[in-house]
Amino acid sequence: MLACERNSCRLALTDHSQSVGIMEIELKEAGTMLSTGIHLWSVEVLNQTKHHRCKALRTVGKQWRSWVIQVKKAKAIYHTMNMFNMDVTKKCLIGQCWVPSLDVKRVQDILEYCTQVVDTNVPSFMYKTVSKAVPPTFYRTNKFTNGFQVLIRAYGESAYRELNPGLYAVVTFPFLFAVMFGDVGHSIIILSMALWMVRKEKQFMSKKSDNEIWNIIFGGRYVLLLLGVFSFFTGFVYNDYFGRGLVLSHSYWYNTYTEVDLANTEILELSPADATRKPYLFGFDPLWELSKNKVMIDNSIKMKLSIIIGVVHMIFGLVLSVFNHIYFKRYYLIYLQFIPQILFLTCLFFWLVILIYLKWFKYNPKGSIKLGSSCAPPILILFIDMFLFVETKAGDDDCEPYMFASQQMVQNVLMIIALLCIPVLLFGNPVYKYLYNKRMREDILKKRSPFRRYQYSKSDKIQSLEIQEEVAQYMVAFPDLMIIQGVHTIEFILGTISHTASYLRLWALSIAHAQLTDMLWVMLLSKLGLREHTALGFIHVTVIFAAWATFTITIMVVMEGLSAFLHTLRLHWVEFMSKFYISDGIPFQPFCFQTIFSKESEKIEGARHNVRKFRDVHN
Repeated sequence: MLACERNSCRLALTDHSQSVGIMEIELKEAGTMLSTGIHLWSVEVLNQTKHHRCKALRTVGKQWRSWVIQVKKAKAIYHTMNMFNMDVTKKCLIGQCWVPSLDVKRVQDILEYCTQVVDTNVPSFMYKTVSKAVPPTFYRTNKFTNGFQVLIRAYGESAYRELNPGLYAVVTFPFLFAVMFGDVGHSIIILSMALWMVRKEKQFMSKKSDNEIWNIIFGGRYVLLLLGVFSFFTGFVYNDYFGRGLVLSHSYWYNTYTEVDLANTEILELSPADATRKPYLFGFDPLWELSKNKVMIDNSIKMKLSIIIGVVHMIFGLVLSVFNHIYFKRYYLIYLQFIPQILFLTCLFFWLVILIYLKWFKYNPKGSIKLGSSCAPPILILFIDMFLFVETKAGDDDCEPYMFASQQMVQNVLMIIALLCIPVLLFGNPVYKYLYNKRMREDILKKRSPFRRYQYSKSDKIQSLEIQEEVAQYMVAFPDLMIIQGVHTIEFILGTISHTASYLRLWALSIAHAQLTDMLWVMLLSKLGLREHTALGFIHVTVIFAAWATFTITIMVVMEGLSAFLHTLRLHWVEFMSKFYISDGIPFQPFCFQTIFSKESEKIEGARHNVRKFRDVHN
């Protein structure tokens, strides 16, 4: 019995342990199923959440750009309205702004339209007022003139109603560039690129680029177009086609030697007295391409032309200053500044131009001994002796020291006039301003009643302060006026000499451009490319031509073109515009959404560029 009871107990314990194990397994399975269900449910919830989020973001994304534009517009509008003032009733906003004269009617129409749309009882209106503030400067430009105006504004903004150099730069800028860059072949490359950009300008303008270099080049496409056109014409005058001269018509030189002379002599000289018919039809005679002294002739002609162009350009700048003086009613500057300046410039350097032309027309190899080329007086010696008041001596007994009788007396008179212009420039303007300021102070003080000193009302004090402010405008000490005018006088006197010499860069860069082009042709094509006579010579010529084309585009067109461009810019900024351009104006910055959005996009692109740069550095 006991054993049975024990066995039954064991059996009962065994059954109990098995049931507990089964429950544990079931609990584990239930827990697994529960965790799996929770995981699947969470994944489904997350997927649904992501789906709804993406759907919401897509909806927002479609409207994001319009929202950003609306926010930026609202921000810009409220920022501008914060500059308005409240009227006495605190129910109206009053704002002061500058509006171009041609746009006044347009602004009035917009205000009337807004009043009708809003349906308000108080209409918006605008009227002109008189202000003592300096008006900003605004020039209307189109896609053709905008590039030249940008070049002028890079130097400085012109004063209100001041003469705009951008109008004249449309012609003078490409002309001076072409003098230094004259080559038909190189100009065709620039012209082709400019025409390509002009033809596809709508396509490029619709696709905004982040490349600043490309944006600058594309913005100046019409500038490049004129540079190419003028350089083409100048290259035609120079008879330079990738450094080679073309025979467009028969040469006006003819051979005076026999076949025996040609066979026995390596170098022969053609005398202009016997071997020329008349001047070449247009530009340089192509026969100079075979001459050993071609560089010397180019040096002589281009150096003199650069002096002539420079003096005429500076005189033109001084003449433009007269229109500024007349418009601003500064008539005293015509007598005390313009006339002395133009006399100083013409008596010295325009006289130099006259001597150049006189030497060209008077002396020739077909004339008499005294009028022959060998007896032509050197202009440099004549000019130096003119400054020193020294008599010029003839180089030969058969030659005359001067080009015409009484030339020394004429030069002495011109030099004396130029010297007399210096004290007028130095003392004229300060003395006039000092006397004018003194008279204006006296006139202002006369307006004050002698009984005002015994009145102490608020209006009396205000009037006294206004009078003091008016008097302070004319309280400039005479030494200060002399110092300022002395600096300007020294700058003009020395600048006239240095600016004339600065125009010699036209000659220097033109010669350098021609010699580099000739060197590339001779060293690459002539000596390396065209001397291969084997069966594989065409491959050799192709490789050499590719190298020549690469050097031509990179060095002669890009680098030399950029150099000539910068030198032309310097001649306009310093040598030309300094004669009449003050450039102390304020640019007109109208309220424009396009400008605001472009500035914002520039900031965003700049931030993106900085982020990319930061990542590149740390990676």
